[in-house]
Amino acid sequence: VEELFHACARPDSWRAMVELARDEEGRRAGELGALRQPVLLVWGERDLAYPAERDGRSFEARIPGAELRVLEDC
Repeated sequence: VEELFHACARPDSWRAMVELARDEEGRRAGELGALRQPVLLVWGERDLAYPAERDGRSFEARIPGAELRVLEDC
């Protein structure tokens, strides 16, 4: 979580994350497969808008080498 905080503290990283999250029609989903840096997906177990089992697993499958960590009771 601390690493995520530091990534979000960088303006460029924050803008990219928000832009991707707001892509509700999925137009940018194809870009996920192009990511080459290590990706840790941190998801809340109780996320109602973007459930971990649906969206988190989808991101994990589309990003080469990504790892999904689901936080309990979040």
